[in-house]
Amino acid sequence: ARSRVFTHRHEVESGRTSSIAHEVLAYGKNGLCLNYQTDSVCWPLSPVEMSREAGKMLRLFDLSGHERYLKTTCYGLTCLVPDFVMLIVSAQEGVSEMTRE
Repeated sequence: ARSRVFTHRHEVESGRTSSIAHEVLAYGKNGLCLNYQTDSVCWPLSPVEMSREAGKMLRLFDLSGHERYLKTTCYGLTCLVPDFVMLIVSAQEGVSEMTRE
């Protein structure tokens, strides 16, 4: 699943996202997902088709959590104007300085 999020080779090698990844889930009026099958294979719907047929759309953004990419993360939070934000903290490393930032 993470391979869909990674854009650059260094992201695959390090496991850290350095860019903004964007996915859209479109749900029909009956509540079923329009653009994904059960095995996570994407249906070939264009954005216009999705918006026309969807009852609800959910946009997911994956932003970098590493300090080196703080500007990219701030851009994603301010310019993409998300309605909700979920902060995921590593269970192995716990809350770090970057988490507090």
